[in-house]
Amino acid sequence: TVAPTQVATAPQPLVQAAPAPVSTEVQMYSVLTVGSELALLSSDSPVRKRIFSYGRRFKSMQIVLLSGKTGQGIVQEGNVTVYPTNSSNKIFRYFDALAIGKATKGVDIVSSQDPFETGFISWLIARHHNVPLHVQVHTDFLAPEYAAHSFINRIRVVIAGFVMKRAAHIRTV
Repeated sequence: TVAPTQVATAPQPLVQAAPAPVSTEVQMYSVLTVGSELALLSSDSPVRKRIFSYGRRFKSMQIVLLSGKTGQGIVQEGNVTVYPTNSSNKIFRYFDALAIGKATKGVDIVSSQDPFETGFISWLIARHHNVPLHVQVHTDFLAPEYAAHSFINRIRVVIAGFVMKRAAHIRTV
């Protein structure tokens, strides 16, 4: 029998590429966000001030706000627009959000506040516009305690699994 031959190779010198230059330009996208932060409707809210300041970084930011009957119409400030659903009940909020999201124009990215109900609606909107879906995760929904907390949480875990597989990007906070 012939023993396998080992060929020794000389170690190759490490070549390190120069780091890519950091761009000072902000990408100009039109973002559609689906969420439920009612503080966006209060003009003196720190949440509104923070979100609207984020919006200045984009070409436009449209926010579909899941809400009950607030009596408040569309809020526009600069390039940020908030569309409250003003729904008659919690179930209709999702259908109303879907209708508003589909009716928006010029969307480059759809972002969801969570991977649950709003995530599913955001996925449908992203598919309608044929754009990427970005999902934010604010809770550890894979912890056993989350699903054990309630029946609705067990359903949310299933929805999240569906939505997360379809997200182009996921942001955890």
